[in-house]
Order: sequence, then structure tokens, then C-alpha cells
Amino acid sequence: MTTRATAPFRTLFNFLNLMEEVFLCLLVFVMIGLACTQILLRDVFDQGFVWADPLLRYLVIWAGLFGADVATRKNKHISIDIISHLVPRQLQSWLQALIHLFAAAVCSGLTYAAVIFTQNEA
Repeated sequence: MTTRATAPFRTLFNFLNLMEEVFLCLLVFVMIGLACTQILLRDVFDQGFVWADPLLRYLVIWAGLFGADVATRKNKHISIDIISHLVPRQLQSWLQALIHLFAAAVCSGLTYAAVIFTQNEA
């Protein structure tokens, strides 16, 4: 139940989630458009943008990171659900918290790797 005190935070959280999904869609749209343009330029005009391939690599990494974040938030991430059938009902919420913590750790590790990759490429 949402109280008056938490309503502004819930609204802000929903807005940030929407902006995250819009940004992810924009990333994918730019990736597809740039890749198709690069293919067209190479095949038809025997030219292309020198900067397009490295930029596409970065866009793929960031789209993967934002996609993982959105999937985790919506509980649509890949999970191997063997243990939950064996755990008693009282421990189910703790198991869910542990699964979400693990997913957050994986996302954090991928973010760290993306930052290192970007620094090395710079």
C-alpha cells in the first residue's frame, strides 16, 4: 500500500524506470540504424564510417548492461530455479533476496568490466 509519504518516491522511481527503458530502446534503435548504414555504405559505395565499428561495440555493451538491469527489475532474467522447490515456504523470501543480490552482483561486475573496457579503448 502506498502512503502519502512514499507516493512522490514511487512516482520518481516509475519515471526513472520509464527513462531507462526509453534509453535502452534508443540504444537498440541507434545500433540497428548505424549497423545498417555501415553495411549499406560498405556494400554500395565501398566506404564507411571509421568510427562506427568501435561505437557499435560500446553500444552493444551498454545495451547489454541496461537490458540486464531492466530484466532484473522485471524479474525476467535468466534464473535456474532448482532450489526454490526444495526450500520451505518460510525461506522463499530469503531465497528471492539472495537471487536478486546475486543478479545485482553480476550486473555490477559487468558494469565494472565495461568501465575498464572503455578506459582501455580510450
